[in-house]
Amino acid sequence: MENHHANNAVYTSATQLNAIVMTNLGAGDELRVFLADAKAPRGITFDAAGNLYFAEYGSQRVRVIDDSGVKTFATGLRYPRGLAIDSAGNIYVADAGSDTIKVIDQQGRVRDFTHITKPDSLSLQGDKLIVSCGEGTIGKFSLNGEGGAFHKLPRPSSGTAMDAQGNIYVTTGMDQHNRSQMSKIDAQGRESIIMTSRSQGNLFTILGFSNNGYLLFSELPDTITIWKSREDCIVRSCVVPAYSATTHDFVMG
Repeated sequence: MENHHANNAVYTSATQLNAIVMTNLGAGDELRVFLADAKAPRGITFDAAGNLYFAEYGSQRVRVIDDSGVKTFATGLRYPRGLAIDSAGNIYVADAGSDTIKVIDQQGRVRDFTHITKPDSLSLQGDKLIVSCGEGTIGKFSLNGEGGAFHKLPRPSSGTAMDAQGNIYVTTGMDQHNRSQMSKIDAQGRESIIMTSRSQGNLFTILGFSNNGYLLFSELPDTITIWKSREDCIVRSCVVPAYSATTHDFVMG
């Protein structure tokens, strides 16, 4: 198995291609198929040791790529989508088919964490888990399971992410000029638009944060952006991803 500890690399699930793809940000627009036999991969995350976990929507399981290769980590799921991992190595799964967020421990044992309708993407920051749901609900939970619906969007967000300050980033549909919008929701639930897409019809998907605070998002038809501010960002070509993960902080500039 190819080394998956590359600096400045983003690993994305390309659902339409049944593949995990690596984009090397330190080598221009280098794209490489990292795993070619994934069945409709969705959520993707790394643990502290650099092992890559991904939700395989098409076969209703979670798989892991470690130094020994690719293997099944957990089964018994129903259309898993987003993934997140905590500091203890527990993996949270948006199990869309059961309207449940599941938790998988490092022995592969699965239990219910909480029930919420149509969970999709997950974001974990510290002891807070954020979930974006299929009918526009944004849920916020502590890792002891307390919490619930936090905010309601007019339409489902395409991805979600939370920064170290507790702000939640979501997509909020199109403006009057048919450009995609991205909004920030603060800890008090106040929502503000922070950017619009470059062209009409382009769609944002929020992919997550790097450890050093860069927001990753894709914009249809074929770009991925690593962003901290208008002055501190890069744009690269990509295979349009559903979810992403990184192993290292980005070295920008």
